[in-house]
Amino acid sequence: MSSDDVAHPGDGPEAFPKPQVVKCYFGKRHPVPMAPPDVFIPVRKAEEDPVPKLRAAQNDGGSWSLNANLASALETTEEELRAKIPDQGIDDMVWATILALVWLHATSQTSYDDWEILKAGAICWLRTIQDLRLDDCVKAANSLLGTCVDAKVIDI
Repeated sequence: MSSDDVAHPGDGPEAFPKPQVVKCYFGKRHPVPMAPPDVFIPVRKAEEDPVPKLRAAQNDGGSWSLNANLASALETTEEELRAKIPDQGIDDMVWATILALVWLHATSQTSYDDWEILKAGAICWLRTIQDLRLDDCVKAANSLLGTCVDAKVIDI
């Protein structure tokens, strides 16, 4: 090395410091490069993430059905979902779709990119519903799910 302690291309490979590879481990010890050593980052387990469950439960047309799959994704029971329908005139699929959208907005804002397509399909489907009382449904969904989502974010 030269006297000014700076590595130059002609100094040979030993003059350049080796890149340091450090690892961080998630719950199952999957290494992540470039993280500080011995740092453990807590992450939500896949089975706790509602987005994959809701994606699997969504119908082809963009709606959700009021069934055990949706109830499981929302961490409740189908009976409770049925008991909390705000009005007997509201279709089960409308209620289920609004519940799913409220849940996504309340619990998964950090992963919006993962579910914006789910939301777009649901919004298109909800726009076909006549006399949709969105405000009442969102208010009832918030009460049931313990959330505080504004009906304006549903964008109908």
